[in-house]
Amino acid sequence: MSEFTTTTMINPITVIGDPVRFREIIDLIAAYMSEQDGFVRLRFFQSHTHAEKYYMLAEWRDLDAHQAAADRRSPEVLGWFAELKELTEVAPDFFATLAARDSAPLTRGTQAPPR
Repeated sequence: MSEFTTTTMINPITVIGDPVRFREIIDLIAAYMSEQDGFVRLRFFQSHTHAEKYYMLAEWRDLDAHQAAADRRSPEVLGWFAELKELTEVAPDFFATLAARDSAPLTRGTQAPPR
């Protein structure tokens, strides 16, 4: 079995409502989801050039773990998602992780290659 077995939800988001309320709701949802079994990591990005555009990458142990977390949402959490739907245009999809690479650490006395 490959070491890359996680599932990542990649969600392009365009905010069409109040951006302050959007960030509040995202913080609430992120806190809730990060406590769920199978959650691995969340990364949240905002465009430098288009302030209303975001990407959310939520990594899960597998697709079933995400689905189980979604199925356990309380009425309060479902309310956050309903409000989020009114503030945004989203198009989430799920992706298998096929490869990952991090930068190589520099060793003492070694310089980074020129760019």
